[in-house]
Amino acid sequence: MKKLSLLFLSLLTVGLSLQSCDDYVTYAEQLKAEKDAIKRFISVNNINVISTDQFFNQDSTTNIEKNEYVLFADNGVYMQIIKQGDERKAESNDEILARTLEVLIASGDTTVYTFPLTHDTFRYTSNSYQVLGQFIDYVRGGMYSAYGTQVPAGWLVPLSYVKLGSSVSTRAEVKLIVPSKMGQASALEKVYPCFYRLTYQLPKN
Repeated sequence: MKKLSLLFLSLLTVGLSLQSCDDYVTYAEQLKAEKDAIKRFISVNNINVISTDQFFNQDSTTNIEKNEYVLFADNGVYMQIIKQGDERKAESNDEILARTLEVLIASGDTTVYTFPLTHDTFRYTSNSYQVLGQFIDYVRGGMYSAYGTQVPAGWLVPLSYVKLGSSVSTRAEVKLIVPSKMGQASALEKVYPCFYRLTYQLPKN
């Protein structure tokens, strides 16, 4: 009887172990699911993806009527410039006001969750080695409250192509599809992409 009990426990342990292996999802599988989710999002939303060569030939613009997004192949970010902005390009040590709508793109459906419109302020740092952003609005910052101080790297990509003013009429506006490796802390950890609609504005003097 004792031998039968030991045999049963052994079989149960092996069965649970095999089930755990079946449930385990590798990082490669997560990346594939993320890639599939982005493809589905692009298809559902009738997005016309253009290359960086075409983007630069169009004077670094995207045609909104054609729903164009430029794909930056080196980092996987897709960008549509809605409003080019006015005044000047972002400079290192600038404080930038960002208003954003965040949509989490699911692997099985179009979206899973929408983060409501929030207002965040971040400090932009750019030099020959790196480009960084750190949220500094501790009171009103929705992104800061949800994900911590690190600005998603994907948010910083448009700052090379738009200009910033200190009023609503001169601010820049973009749409982004950001893969996990360029995203906020939760996206990076759980491997999912996000869609953003963002405005960038300098503080009023």
